[in-house]
Amino acid sequence: MVGLVVARKRASLQIARHHLRAWRKHFRLTQGQLAERAGFSTGLISQLESGRSQFTEECLRRIGRALHIPASFILGNHPDHPLTELALRMRRLSPDQQAKITTSVASLIAQAENGSADPVQISALKHDRDVGHLR
Repeated sequence: MVGLVVARKRASLQIARHHLRAWRKHFRLTQGQLAERAGFSTGLISQLESGRSQFTEECLRRIGRALHIPASFILGNHPDHPLTELALRMRRLSPDQQAKITTSVASLIAQAENGSADPVQISALKHDRDVGHLR
């Protein structure tokens, strides 16, 4: 599902789709546990997941804090998508480390788009990831 803010009415956001249930299950939380962490009722979490209640900006912020993820991830990033894991890991790095990795990845993407990606370099990155150097 793709998170999409369709329209804004008063204090609530009209969300077309979201990943709240997927994120909650990703962290192995019950609706009650998430509700307690975010300071909401279990009923509200259930209603948000089913689409019977609308998110407010404050609601998204509180749920994001409770899950330790950016609130925007609830709307647009499925927890099982590989880029989501990378984004979460990048957030834990220093700005300098983030800039270096971003430059390296952009270079690899450009090479792949041009058909000139070095298979040895890509293999080395996979090896580093698999043995834990890129954690």
